Amino acid sequence: FDAVIAVSDPLADELEALRVPPRRLHNIPNAWSPVRDGMARDQARSALSVDGDTPVLGWVGRLIPIKGCDVFLKALARLRSSAPNPWVARVVGDGPELDNLRRLRDDLELGDRVDFVGYVEGAARLLTGVDLFVMSSRSEGTPIALLEAMGAGLATVATDVGGIPEMLGDDECGWLVPVESPELLARALTEALRNGEERDRRACRARARIEQTYAPEVWLDRHERAYRSAVAIRGGTG
Repeated sequence: FDAVIAVSDPLADELEALRVPPRRLHNIPNAWSPVRDGMARDQARSALSVDGDTPVLGWVGRLIPIKGCDVFLKALARLRSSAPNPWVARVVGDGPELDNLRRLRDDLELGDRVDFVGYVEGAARLLTGVDLFVMSSRSEGTPIALLEAMGAGLATVATDVGGIPEMLGDDECGWLVPVESPELLARALTEALRNGEERDRRACRARARIEQTYAPEVWLDRHERAYRSAVAIRGGTG
């Protein structure tokens, strides 16, 4: 190839280790596209079947093992004892693990707290009804769902895999936890729920960061440079 695009620092490092020439390798994270038909908060919460002002933990993704929804549920079981005040969780997405995850939810006695919303076209519209975003993935690049959550002005509790630490500025825009650690995920969720002011501060920083670093204009400029580099290489001048 005349140009290879990686969407996160870890992927770029991996490709360089596989001997992709540095002059042909371009690290260009995915871009955030603003939601143009977002719902009002009360409308989104109604769509999520949430009453009143109960804090909502939102999880969005395909229900496959690598996305780690099972880790999220196990963390919620611990959260129930460490943060007994009212909260609910909504899982938006579909996939082959749905039945297994429903069974796990019931085994963990989370039926009164956790609902599976299913696949929703344009799920980012629902984020206005969420108070804290959660990403429990075992592997990621630059996840679009996280970009959408940051764009919605949400703080995030996420695993420190792939490009997520880079996206969140480490802990600047959320809380990072080790992968495969329901206990530490629950601890971070407890802190985020108990400290609304800090959650709001990190949410504001998330919104500012996404506009500065992941805006479509920035993404387009980086791709134009990558294409020009590839043309120069193909023409023998790069």
